[in-house]
Amino acid sequence: MDEETHWFGGPVGSGFVEPACFREEVDLSSSEPCQSKTAVICQAPKYFRAILDESRRFRRTRTVFTREQLKAMEDKFDQEKYLSTHGRNEFARQLKLTPLQVKTWFQNRRMKWKKEMLKKDPKAVTTRSKGRPKKDEF
Repeated sequence: MDEETHWFGGPVGSGFVEPACFREEVDLSSSEPCQSKTAVICQAPKYFRAILDESRRFRRTRTVFTREQLKAMEDKFDQEKYLSTHGRNEFARQLKLTPLQVKTWFQNRRMKWKKEMLKKDPKAVTTRSKGRPKKDEF
């Protein structure tokens, strides 16, 4: 296996984590219900088996961001709550993340921010039915 790539295929620092238990290989020729001969899938926790089972739809694992990536995203969020498509793509490239990872992080962070604002003052954050907030709403 390439030293720069985690077991899940993501580059180092991309947020993909290789659980240590997946590295051990054991002959599982008699184990059920799994058909694989390696511990990679069969000895994985049930959650990971669901992710890795080829007969099921692929489900992405939770991304684990580095401290540097989180700091950069928090700093960017403090400057602007929404990123343009171009800005998101460029920012993702700088952080060695996918644009989808950055987009999802910003969506989740906006919801966290909104909840924090509503706790402080229930009338502080207006909710809109569709679209982005107007520039003067922030």
